[in-house]
Amino acid sequence: ETPPIVLHGGDHSNCSGLPHGSYCKPVCSRGYRMVSGSIRCQYGTFEVTGQCVQELVAKAIEEVQALLAAGEQVEPLVVVDRGASVQLDVEVEKVDVSVGLRDVFNFDWALRNFDIILEAIATIWSIEPFRIDMQILPLDTSSATRRRQLAVEEFHERVLQEVNASNPFNGSFRLLLTFHLPAVTTTTAIATTQPGQAPQTTQSREELLINELLARLTRTVSRGTGSNTTSTGGNSTRGLFLAIEEQLQVAGRPVPQGLQTARVVSSAPPTFIQDLQLRLPRWILDVWGPCECSGGPMVQTRAVLCTVRHVASCTAAQASPESTQPCQCPTPPPPIPWLGIPDGTKVAIGGGGLVGLLCLGFCCCEIRRFCQSTQQGRKYLKDKKNVAVNYIVQDPNKTTTEDGKVHVVWDVDREKLETIFGGGNKLAQPERNPNRTQHAEDSDGGAPMERTDSKDTALPDAGNAAERQQDEQARLNQLIEKAKPMYKDNERVEYFSKTHQTWLPGKVKLTIFETEEGARATYDVHIGRAHQWRSDVAIDAIRQPLMQADPVEIYSKRRGWLPAAICGVQTSAATSLGYRVQIDDPDEGGLLATNLNSDADLTQRRDSIGSIAGNMGLRLLSMASGSSMDSEAAPPPPGGPILEKVPPMRLRRLFPEGCPVEVYRGAERGWVPAIVVHPRVSEDRYPEPLSAFSPGHGRAQDDRKMHPWVMVDIAEDTDDDKMGLSGAVPSYLLRLRTLYVVSTQNAQDRLLLF
Repeated sequence: ETPPIVLHGGDHSNCSGLPHGSYCKPVCSRGYRMVSGSIRCQYGTFEVTGQCVQELVAKAIEEVQALLAAGEQVEPLVVVDRGASVQLDVEVEKVDVSVGLRDVFNFDWALRNFDIILEAIATIWSIEPFRIDMQILPLDTSSATRRRQLAVEEFHERVLQEVNASNPFNGSFRLLLTFHLPAVTTTTAIATTQPGQAPQTTQSREELLINELLARLTRTVSRGTGSNTTSTGGNSTRGLFLAIEEQLQVAGRPVPQGLQTARVVSSAPPTFIQDLQLRLPRWILDVWGPCECSGGPMVQTRAVLCTVRHVASCTAAQASPESTQPCQCPTPPPPIPWLGIPDGTKVAIGGGGLVGLLCLGFCCCEIRRFCQSTQQGRKYLKDKKNVAVNYIVQDPNKTTTEDGKVHVVWDVDREKLETIFGGGNKLAQPERNPNRTQHAEDSDGGAPMERTDSKDTALPDAGNAAERQQDEQARLNQLIEKAKPMYKDNERVEYFSKTHQTWLPGKVKLTIFETEEGARATYDVHIGRAHQWRSDVAIDAIRQPLMQADPVEIYSKRRGWLPAAICGVQTSAATSLGYRVQIDDPDEGGLLATNLNSDADLTQRRDSIGSIAGNMGLRLLSMASGSSMDSEAAPPPPGGPILEKVPPMRLRRLFPEGCPVEVYRGAERGWVPAIVVHPRVSEDRYPEPLSAFSPGHGRAQDDRKMHPWVMVDIAEDTDDDKMGLSGAVPSYLLRLRTLYVVSTQNAQDRLLLF
C-alpha cells in the first residue's frame, strides 16, 4: 500500500507491508516531532492520528499532558475528534516568463499567501481555520523521501531550484490537508458522482461528508452566483479559486495571473480518521534569554510561537505577547588593581621597562661592534660619485702577516686608480658641494674648472697660484678641444625619465677621460630640485630645452604630429610647467586649442612644414637690414592660435627641408654644418635606443607614436674633403644653426642661418 502521508513528516517507506493493526514509527522533518497520536495500518490504509509539530510546541504539549496526568487543572492544547486527510494537486499553466513572479499564481505565490488559501478552504467547508492543518509542496518534489532530506528552513529555496522547466504545469503545487469534520446534521446519504464511476450509496455518513467537502473544492461553480450548482458553460471557475479570489478582494490584494485557468484534482483517496488530534490556537512562550550587557541595546529576547499555522486564530484568542523586553544590566564591580598597584604606576613601570630593554639591546650591539675586529668592508671615496673600493683586513691574531701588523688590502685596479687620481689625464669632475667656491669659467663658457676648499689646501704665494691656474686652464682647454663634447659643463638640458615617461629639467656635469683611443666625454645629469644624479647618461636621453621660434611638432592622439613653433621667450620652468606653442595652421590649431587632451577633430598636415622657417627667415632678414616692424610691406606670417602649458613629452624638434643645421660627428669632428635634405626617412622608422633608459626602450616600445626622435636625411655643408657627405642621422644629433633672436608681432621668431 501507499506509505502514510504525514504533514511535516519524513520518509515512511519502511511502513509499507505492515500487517493490519500494526503501528508505524513516525518520522518528522528536522525541527519537528510527533508527541501525540500514532500511525496505524487499518484495512490496507494508514490512519494517522498525530501530527508533526515544532520542537517548542512539542515541549509545551508534553508539559500540559504531564500536568493533566497529575490531576492539575490546565487548559489542554490538543483536542481529539473525528477528522480526515485529503491530498489535492493544483495544476497551473505555464505563463510568459516576462510577467513578474509575484503576479503569477504558482507554488511561490501559494507559499507567500498561505493564510489566503487556508481561509478560502475554511470558508468553503464552514470550518474554523485553526481546525485545518495544511502543508504546501511543489508538485514534482512532494515525495516523502525527498522531504525527509530537506530541512524546514532550506525547503523553500531547494524545491524552487528543482522545478522541471519542461513540465507543462510548471509551478504546480500539492495541498496536504488534515482537518476536523464538521458535525453531520442529516442522516440522508450524500451521493457524489466521479467521472467514469457509478454513484456510491453504501458509504458511511462520514465518508459521504468527506467526499462532499472535497467536491466543493473541485467542482465548477458559476461566477457571481455564490452557489454550488454545476455549470458546464459560460464564464466559470473552480470553487477553490473563486473563494481565493474573494479572499484577495477582502484583503485588498491583486488577483494573480493564471488563477482563472488553474485546476484542482484529488491525487489520492481521502482518508477518514476516527481520533484525529489537532492543536488549539494558543501562544507558546520560550524562556527569556540572557540580558545583552556587552554594549548592545540591553534587552532580553524570547521565542513566541502560535500552536497552529493560522496566526490570526491565536491573535483572536489572545494578543501576541512581547518577544523583547528591556533589562537592567548589573553594575560592573570596580576593577581590582594588579598587585595593588594603580594603573598609572603600572603604565610608568611598563614604559620604563620597555625603554630599558631597548637601551640594553642598543648597548649590546655597540659593545659587540667595538669588540669584534673588522674583517672586510667597502669604502666610498670622498667627492667621487658612485666610486667604491672593497677592502680586506688581515689581522695577525687570525692570520700570518710578514711584519706582525694589521694590513688593510684594497681591491683596486692600478689602471683604475691612475684614471681616477692620475695627474693630468682626466678632466676633474666639478664639486657638487654648495659650500665650496667655483672659479670663473673660460671664455668659451663651457670648460669646467677645478674647485678647491680653503680648509683642505695650503695658501701658496700668489704668483705660483696664478701660474698653476693658467697651466690647469690650458690643460683643460686642450682636453675639451680633443673630446669636442656635445654639451658644455653646467649646460641646461632636459632629461628623459623612463619611470615617469616625461622630460625633466636638469644640468649637465661634464667629465672627460683620456683613453688609448683618445679623449672621451661622459655626461652626468643633476635633476631639478630633488638633487638627484644620473651618471653616464646616453645622449639620446638628453636634449636642449626648446627655445623661442624653434620649429617643433605637437602630438595629437588622433591626428599624429602637427607642425608648430615655440611662441615667445620660454622660462626655465617651461620643462615642468609646459611650453607656449603656436600652431602653424589656424584651422587645425583652433581644434587642438579647445581640447588638447582629448585631441578632438585634429587634422594631420605636413605639406607646409618648410613654410615656417622660410617665411620667418625672409621677414627677419628684411628687418635686420633696417626695415621697421610697422612697415606695411611685411605683413605678419599666418599662424594658428597659441596653446599654453603644452607638456614637453608632446613636443619634438622639427627640421624642415632645406633647414641649416649642425650635425654632431663625435670627438673627431664635433659639430659640423649641414643642410636638411628631407625631414625624415619614414614615419615608422625610429632610432634604436642607446641604453635601457633611453626613449623607445622596454615599456616605451608599446607606444612609439610619441617617440621624441626621428631619422633625418642631411647633407654636410663644409669645405673640407667630406663636403657633401649625406645620409640619415638621428634627430638627437642635430641642432639648428641660428644667428640671433628678435621679437616680432608674434614674439616668437628666430632667425635661421641659411
